[in-house]
Amino acid sequence: MADISPIKANLNVDTAETIKAGGGFVDTVCKMFGLGQYSSKRQKDQARTIIEVAQLGIEEERALVERAKVRAIGMAEVAAILEAGGLNPTSSSGRAIQSEIHQAEWKQANRDAVWELAEPMLTDDAKSGASDASHDQDKVFSIFERFSRVSTNEMQLIWAKILAGELNKPESFSNSTLEIVSKLSRSDAEDFLRVCSYVILLGGSPVPLLHNIVSENYRRQNFEPELLWNLERLGLLNYRPEAKGRYIEAFNDVAIAVWQGSRGFRMEFAKGQRFFYGEVYFTRPGMELSGVCNAIPQANVLEEARLYWSTSARSLSEICPYPDSPAFQGCLRHGFRL
Repeated sequence: MADISPIKANLNVDTAETIKAGGGFVDTVCKMFGLGQYSSKRQKDQARTIIEVAQLGIEEERALVERAKVRAIGMAEVAAILEAGGLNPTSSSGRAIQSEIHQAEWKQANRDAVWELAEPMLTDDAKSGASDASHDQDKVFSIFERFSRVSTNEMQLIWAKILAGELNKPESFSNSTLEIVSKLSRSDAEDFLRVCSYVILLGGSPVPLLHNIVSENYRRQNFEPELLWNLERLGLLNYRPEAKGRYIEAFNDVAIAVWQGSRGFRMEFAKGQRFFYGEVYFTRPGMELSGVCNAIPQANVLEEARLYWSTSARSLSEICPYPDSPAFQGCLRHGFRL
């Protein structure tokens, strides 16, 4: 016998009149739901499940809507099923059922759109399911549920990259990141994109090179401090205008690669030397999200970065092709933590 506990868990038991499972009722149920005569065991189990739900005192329309959701049928078919079940599609209960089905179809369309974007980004192991054992299934299901409510193209692409990243390499994104992204408004996402357009990679870690935000240079671009305060409240970055910002102290002589796209430069610091990297720095969710947000880099950010560190670095190379230039030999390019 089919297991009806998942259906029972999602339906409300009511005092509505119980459907009587009389002779030939299985055939009637099969016809109502387009199953035909139940020639297969699967169809027989489907019909009996519906009957058992009804027999347990769960109202008829809830059983109908669950079946309708599974089949993802059109609204016209929903109305026909409701009428076949003796329900008026224009009644309050009928409209409520149609509304639930409409929402389910909308969510499924969003899931399909994100999956279509994510699938080409999957590795062979992820596509074959070879890495399934290392996945946190609850986390993957949570990702699907979160982006089922997203219909804008920009946010769907972000969620597609998050999904592909998590399937390719489990734990690529923290639960905090998923929670923050699911709550981002469109204007919040646009503001974060603006910040990410200033990002360079400092020893492999993303850094938004923003300093002296109140200067005329940023004002001309309508880049106000309140934008950064809001993103800090969301948990994506930290903004520290009261000082030069965060700094790193070199424990040994160190050469660090700084790059953006296919260009970069090398800078060297002596042991014990401190160097600052702006008033803004990402939290872990901000770092994770910056890698998938499709920001268009600002022009001359790399040149500004070189100028910014020109007074503190022991030496700087010219801007050159990254990573092909000999300047990057022996540079710290991976595993750098801010």
